[in-house]
Amino acid sequence: MAIEITAETHITLPTYGSVSIAFEVDRIYEITTNDAGQFELTERKLEKPYRKDYDEIPGNRPINWSQCFDLTNWGFIVARENDRRVGGAAIAHNSADIHLLEGNEKLALLWDLRVSPDYRGRGLGLEIFQKVEEWCLSRGCTELKIETQSTNVSACNFYKRQGCELRAANRFAYSDYPDEIQMLWYKSLS
Repeated sequence: MAIEITAETHITLPTYGSVSIAFEVDRIYEITTNDAGQFELTERKLEKPYRKDYDEIPGNRPINWSQCFDLTNWGFIVARENDRRVGGAAIAHNSADIHLLEGNEKLALLWDLRVSPDYRGRGLGLEIFQKVEEWCLSRGCTELKIETQSTNVSACNFYKRQGCELRAANRFAYSDYPDEIQMLWYKSLS
């Protein structure tokens, strides 16, 4: 059976988090700028790989989002195969409590994109990302913003392949994770 990808509401958040977002960090990006001020990314292999799971951060599970944010204008994409959730995405839009949206109603923020580990590397992330773009365009957004970290090389490479441009790298964005660099990607949606 084919995978079905549809939009849903925040009412289904209790099951959204059933898809693991965990990944192995076996390499990181070192970030420098060249003479033209453009970012240069260099992969560095880690001697001791480790597992990273954003859902393990206290208060960060999808089920907690409605306690922290007004989800009224958010979008949720779900991918299911045989009624089993295998992926999804959360999109923040027109939400005053999300500073990464810069107060710009034409900007959407890809808050979360997850694909079940046994479906990774099979093109499902691309299909979900395309649905995210469609959702944003249907709401008049002209640009999509994505936050990643220097520890998620696979995600960074995925967003580069989708035509996203790295416009900011913030070394001190995460006080609890001082070795991680926040990376902000943008994609024009016109």
